[in-house]
Amino acid sequence: MNHKFIVCTLVALFTWCSMACAVDVFPGQPNIKGAYNRLLSVISHLEKSKQGGAQKQIDQAVLDLAAAKTMLEQSTNNKGTYRPTAIKLCDEAKAALTATPPDVDKATEIANHALKEVNMAGHAGSHR
Repeated sequence: MNHKFIVCTLVALFTWCSMACAVDVFPGQPNIKGAYNRLLSVISHLEKSKQGGAQKQIDQAVLDLAAAKTMLEQSTNNKGTYRPTAIKLCDEAKAALTATPPDVDKATEIANHALKEVNMAGHAGSHR
């Protein structure tokens, strides 16, 4: 049952990711789009870490979090609190992954929240 749920979740995530990549969800906002895609990658790595090869997947997730944060910092025009909140959440997810032992479940929850914030930032206004 658990294995079936994970497989279904990953299939849904990859299908959704493919569709998101095919359509420019955030036109004219390359940093927001890049941060969004990096956070999708973080979530994917964290799900894979639960299935084996954990440290390699966690290390890659940490790198993707840093890249997402950089892209968010380079975007302009805060519209509301979405972008700054997403930046803060990237730091929190990284802290959960670099803790001893890493808290993958907490980092996954935080990364999902960051993904929602980036989505809201992208729809709130024009960013670079």
